[in-house]
Amino acid sequence: MRLLYLRRIFAILIAVCFALPAHAQFAQRGSINGIVTDPSGALAPGVRVTLTDLQRNQTSAATTDSTGHYVFSQLVIGSYQLAVEASGFKKSVSGPIAVSEQANVRYDFHLSPGRGH
Repeated sequence: MRLLYLRRIFAILIAVCFALPAHAQFAQRGSINGIVTDPSGALAPGVRVTLTDLQRNQTSAATTDSTGHYVFSQLVIGSYQLAVEASGFKKSVSGPIAVSEQANVRYDFHLSPGRGH
C-alpha cells in the first residue's frame, strides 16, 4: 500500500515539473486586439488585418468579426506592426507596437475612404 502511495506522489511531482515550463512559456506572451470602424464610426466587419513581427519578419492575418473586432493572441514579446485593408478604403498601417509579457495591447483603426483593394 505504501509503495502505491509513493508511486502516485512521484507521478504527481513529475507532472508538475513538466507543466511548469509550459506555463512559463505562455506567461511570456502578449496580445494585440482592437476594432475597426468606417468613416461614420460604424463597426467594420470582414476587414483584413495583417500583423507583422518586426524582429522576425513574419506575418499573420485575421479578419474582423461581425462586431469589427480582431485579435492576435499568444504573441512572443517584441515589436509588431499592423495593417488594415478593405475595398474602397485606403490601406492603413500602424507604427511599431511593443508587446511585453502578459500585455493586452489595444489598437483601433478608423478607415478612410479612398482607393483600396
